Amino acid sequence: MAIRTAENTNVAGPLSKIAPGYKGVATLRVVSSKFGPSKSGMPMISLETEIVEPRLVKSDLDGQEYDMTGLTVSYYLMMNETNKDGKPSDNFQFLVQELLPRLGLESRIDDENPLFDEEKNPSGIKLDGLCFDALISTENRIEKSKLPDGRYIDVIDPATGKPLMKGWSFVAQTRDILRSATVEA
Repeated sequence: MAIRTAENTNVAGPLSKIAPGYKGVATLRVVSSKFGPSKSGMPMISLETEIVEPRLVKSDLDGQEYDMTGLTVSYYLMMNETNKDGKPSDNFQFLVQELLPRLGLESRIDDENPLFDEEKNPSGIKLDGLCFDALISTENRIEKSKLPDGRYIDVIDPATGKPLMKGWSFVAQTRDILRSATVEA
C-alpha cells in the first residue's frame, strides 16, 4: 500500500517539511510560552517550540531527505491538581517534581503567575529560549468534518472508500521531554 502525502516529493535536495513516519529524539528550542486556561478551563502553560536538531532526516516511507529545522512543535504543560470532573490529577505534581528538574529548573512554581516577566514576575520560570531533548514522532493527519452536533467524523475519499489523508503532523507528549539540552550557536 502506498503512503500518500500532501507534499510534492519530486524536488531535488532536502524538503523543509515534516518527515513522514519519523520517530526519534529531537532537540527543540522554546520560541514562546504562554500561561492561560485550556479548552476545558484548566490552568496550563503552552509552549511553541522549533526543531533545532536533527537537521536532515531520511524517511523510511518515501526515501526522501527532509530538513526539519525550524518546524514547530507545540506542548501543553497542564497545571491542574484535579480534572474537570473533580477527580485527582497528577499533572501539577509531574510538572513540579519531574519535568522542571529534567529541564534544569527549580522544583517550584507560582500556580497563579508561573512565567518569567521582567516587570510582573521576575521570579517566574523562564522557558523562552530554553532547549531540551524530547521523543517526537509524526502521524498521518486524517481530514475531518464537523457535524451539526459538534462531533467530528473522518472525510471519506470517494475513489477509495478510505479516510482522506491530509499530510503529516507531529505527535509530542509532555511526558516525552527527556532532558535539558545545550545548542551551539
